Amino acid sequence: MPDKVPIDEKLMEMGCNIPFMCSLCYVQTETSFHIFFDCIFAFELWCWLASILDCTLHFQSLEDIWTVCDRYWSPQCKIVILSAIINIISSIWFARNQLRFQGKPFNCRLAINNITATVSLTCNNICKISNYSVRDLFILKKSSVNIHAPKAPIIKEIIWQPPYHNWMKCNIDGASNPTTSFCGGIFRDSDAIFKMKFAENIGGGLHSMLNYHEYIELLS
Repeated sequence: MPDKVPIDEKLMEMGCNIPFMCSLCYVQTETSFHIFFDCIFAFELWCWLASILDCTLHFQSLEDIWTVCDRYWSPQCKIVILSAIINIISSIWFARNQLRFQGKPFNCRLAINNITATVSLTCNNICKISNYSVRDLFILKKSSVNIHAPKAPIIKEIIWQPPYHNWMKCNIDGASNPTTSFCGGIFRDSDAIFKMKFAENIGGGLHSMLNYHEYIELLS
């Protein structure tokens, strides 16, 4: 736990007479909360994690750090997030010691690369299952972790390309089972601005999908 490491604040409580200043920013005194959350170095690492999770991380105390894992994540994502948190804490402490005892500044980008590499190495060897969601795909991709989805369906990443200037693009898809069929799509312009959408039950099961492209031509 972060409050167990020999931070200046703890050493002062034990009677050690030492400089009481954060080695990473030289702006505030080194307390447990400051070095792991408030310091600019730590702040950039938590912002990086927040960008991957697509959420806001706000910590009031050291214990709040673990509440991130209590949110609704798939088993695989929960392991990835837990590994990232542990490695962020470790990287902050390592950077602090490198600067204080070796005089070597530790770049934040290098720390993020090291965290990603460690998370990838650890979590690619753990067999936890992911969900069928774009959020899971994004988190795992940014962490360089292979997605472990159940047998089907297969998650495939699609990159949308805008049409030519003053043109409109319609992206369509359909699905069916033995009893009913559906089709749908969205229209966007060359600036990716949403213009129109449609979703229709074309009924009749698998054989109705034969009329799918005729339906799209009528809409066009």
